[in-house]
Amino acid sequence: MGKRKEPLWEATKSVAANGRLVLPRLTARYLRAGKRLMDAELSPKELHNFRLKTKRFRYTLELFQPYYGASLEPRLEALRRIQQYLGAINDCRTTRRLLLGKRPPRTGKMGRLAKSLDASVAENTAHLLRDLRENLLGDGRKAWWVRYPTAARATPAEKKPTRARRASRITGKAASHPIGVAKAVRPPWKQ
Repeated sequence: MGKRKEPLWEATKSVAANGRLVLPRLTARYLRAGKRLMDAELSPKELHNFRLKTKRFRYTLELFQPYYGASLEPRLEALRRIQQYLGAINDCRTTRRLLLGKRPPRTGKMGRLAKSLDASVAENTAHLLRDLRENLLGDGRKAWWVRYPTAARATPAEKKPTRARRASRITGKAASHPIGVAKAVRPPWKQ
């Protein structure tokens, strides 16, 4: 198993700046995994692995939500839906395996249960594939996902200092003007 490259987090940069560096790569990696899932046969193992990737990706995006604001919510909601479909598929397959094992279902209650679980897997798989096409990999959606992580809002420390902030650093208290406009205070050594 090859070494996995971890995204580089630069300690000297702010959270928002690191997000703008790291999240585009994580997003591209997640989208590639979604495309591979769409192109492959949907085995339980592949679905489970994609479910874990979706969960990790969503939780990572949620950590950065203060820097992206409410406009990140549609992306998080799309990931939640994908997680729900993947979870329902996993639950149905696990239930079927626990109740029936590897033997084929007999007629009667167990046969009806197996058919019901299989139908639920098929329905949730269809919803999952439609959602992946429409919200992850469809026309224009890939760009919607990939460009977005570069749009994190700057933190106050990253913003260019205003006169009021420069003055407050020098004097230790906020400078104000009678009209409410920030006024710069000259440092004592320049007076």
